[in-house]
Amino acid sequence: MTFPLNRQIAESFVRDADKVLAALEAVLAAGKPPDDDENLETYRVNVHAMKSALANVGEDGLSQVARRLEKAGQGRDWAAIAAETPAFLEALRLARDRIKPGEDEGREGAEAGDPEFWREKLLAVQASCAAYDNRAAEDALEELKLKSWPRPARDLLNDITAHLLHSDFEIAAALIAERLESGCLSAK
Repeated sequence: MTFPLNRQIAESFVRDADKVLAALEAVLAAGKPPDDDENLETYRVNVHAMKSALANVGEDGLSQVARRLEKAGQGRDWAAIAAETPAFLEALRLARDRIKPGEDEGREGAEAGDPEFWREKLLAVQASCAAYDNRAAEDALEELKLKSWPRPARDLLNDITAHLLHSDFEIAAALIAERLESGCLSAK
């Protein structure tokens, strides 16, 4: 990596890498060429996703390997897929482990902070999701992330962020609604 990553990008990369590792391992576990279009499409989509994600975190060399594998998938070149994918998966695991942010031990026991601020900003994110306003939702999330919250609150914020990255506004809004409807207005 040639530049520092913010925690949000690093956590998003780790989640995406874990999903792609599982998907590609399943394709290879079949032990035969992914002849059916669905299996081959799963391979291509996941390699393509990692190509972009790796470039976003400064792993340009590994991104180029993903690019070659994507082309192999497009060309149905099972020999190249079978030969190069295991090494790619190992390199991806190493990159994931290197990029994975450490735990914030000092924040684990953090108090709920300001419950009114928490509620106000969650409602702002929810309203922005209903309006499909990604920028406003991200801005409100960033304000929340500037404060110290206990682990469950940070997990919720990370889940909402991940859904926004994929434009899953309805799911992000539903997560917030669940939290608010549960009567738990604090970050705990």
